[in-house]
Amino acid sequence: MGTNFISHSEKQTRELAQRLVGKYANDLKGKTLVWTLDGEPGIGKTTLVKGLVEILEAPRVFRRLEYIGVSEYAFNLNSRNGRLFHLDLNPIQSEEQVRSWKLDAFLKPQNIVVIESARKAPGLIKQLVKSEKLRCIKISFKRRDEHTREIEYGEAIAP
Repeated sequence: MGTNFISHSEKQTRELAQRLVGKYANDLKGKTLVWTLDGEPGIGKTTLVKGLVEILEAPRVFRRLEYIGVSEYAFNLNSRNGRLFHLDLNPIQSEEQVRSWKLDAFLKPQNIVVIESARKAPGLIKQLVKSEKLRCIKISFKRRDEHTREIEYGEAIAP
């Protein structure tokens, strides 16, 4: 799929967020940057999102109560204002729930959309990957042992 990163701690997982922001920041000029995260519960997906929030120095704007599992943050990166949307799909029961969230409101140039547990909405992810207005990065987490994670990331490719 792409590049492998071995993390031995939460700190290293958060530091990966910094590396990814540096790698893909230029894509925000005219596109939405979408990160899809997958891996078993407790493996570090939310830790990566916390690292992203830290790097962007993005204080929480608000939690959209009408969308369970969606958090929004404001950020300024390289003199560009944007929004970070963290969509946690763990609590959803069906992909139809996600489709009712009207994601077009999130998919604006200069925004970052992180979709945690993306495997729960394969149809949506397939649709996003095909869009030329988005840059989709797939990030997969695997547990090597109690403290070690293998995190693979790269361009998400439409099937």
